[in-house]
Amino acid sequence: IEMLPNGNVLILATERIDQTECLQNGRDPNKLVDGELWPEMIIEVEPIGLDSGRIVWEWHSWDHLVQEFDSTKLNYGSVQQSPGKLHLNYSNTITGKADWLHCNSVDYNPYLDQIILSSRSFSEIWIIDHSTSTAEAASSQGGTMNQGGDILYRWGNPETMNLTGSRTLFTQHDARWIEPGNPDSGKIMVFNNGDTLNYSTVDILIPPTDVSGQYLWGNQYFDATQVHWSYKDTSHFFGIRTSGAHQLPNGNVFICEGPTGTIFEVDAQKNMVFEYINPISVGSPLSQGTSPVNSNGVFRATKYPVDYAAFTNQSLIPSSPIELNPNTSHCQLFSTQTMLHTNHTNAILFPNPTNDDLYIEQLDIQDGRKLDIFNSVGQNVYSSTHFSGYISVGILPKGMYIVTYDSRYIGKFIKH
Repeated sequence: IEMLPNGNVLILATERIDQTECLQNGRDPNKLVDGELWPEMIIEVEPIGLDSGRIVWEWHSWDHLVQEFDSTKLNYGSVQQSPGKLHLNYSNTITGKADWLHCNSVDYNPYLDQIILSSRSFSEIWIIDHSTSTAEAASSQGGTMNQGGDILYRWGNPETMNLTGSRTLFTQHDARWIEPGNPDSGKIMVFNNGDTLNYSTVDILIPPTDVSGQYLWGNQYFDATQVHWSYKDTSHFFGIRTSGAHQLPNGNVFICEGPTGTIFEVDAQKNMVFEYINPISVGSPLSQGTSPVNSNGVFRATKYPVDYAAFTNQSLIPSSPIELNPNTSHCQLFSTQTMLHTNHTNAILFPNPTNDDLYIEQLDIQDGRKLDIFNSVGQNVYSSTHFSGYISVGILPKGMYIVTYDSRYIGKFIKH
């Protein structure tokens, strides 16, 4: 999933395509070993209340196919001349199965209004346009890039386009844009698992674009993507599956080597400055010093700063180490400021959901204390020290919000 700035949620999912439809669209029956395919789709859901939602946009990979197998079937054409479409009969050891594309991450760039996907089976990253309508997303035209739902940019494996260029990605995970405020903001980071290389890399990429921001890609531009920065350690660093990485505001890179449960941080010069090994094996903690034998895997890890907005209502007090029988002689626990001791559990927010007005009752209002409202991504959207029990929230975008008073949690509400 991926939370959007407006409070909607992008959901990466699969849909089932039966054998008849697969064959009608040009799938080679010899490459349909499971009798069906599960191609990826993305749906954008607008939350309604606390347990419902409405689909407001969708994109289906099945709408963007090309095949050279059978000229009497749908989607027949040149794979090389259709780089924005997916080669329906691209074959490797993974793609013959029903889980044909196996996309393992989705990320959104609000400045470009674009979505990036990571396909493990194709060993490629794909960028698609989110500015389209659902109808345009199913076609090959429309949206700001005028390619509809076709792929705007792809990179990693020229074999999927019947090209002979150098393959650069190997069952990668966690493709994402580097967030604003970081040194490499706007570039793309990906955890390149390297399943056939026996080592992994974490790469920062710069896709080639023209002066208007259009991607320069296709046959002649495949090798033009610049690898801006890359981390590898062929002796000690190899996450053959899962895993992920993200850049921190100071320029360091936080890495999760998934299969071994190893989480570490390196600086821009690639020196390791932090390391932690997950001590939980098959749901239970191990004694310190015991080898987990690859049973302590972690899919992904994220590092948050102490002042991250979601911690505002929490008490951050570390306890003893997780592992059993710890040797704490070389450990130092860092305490953080306790941000919350009690909750205003008796406060009532109504109506909830609301369109315009929000009332808060049974709240102990005192002069000088501040009431704050945070959106779903932790941004402060309202603050006042002169609260009288009523707030007009009509100008707020649709979404879920958290209310605090005197830095203490009150509750949450939905703005329709």
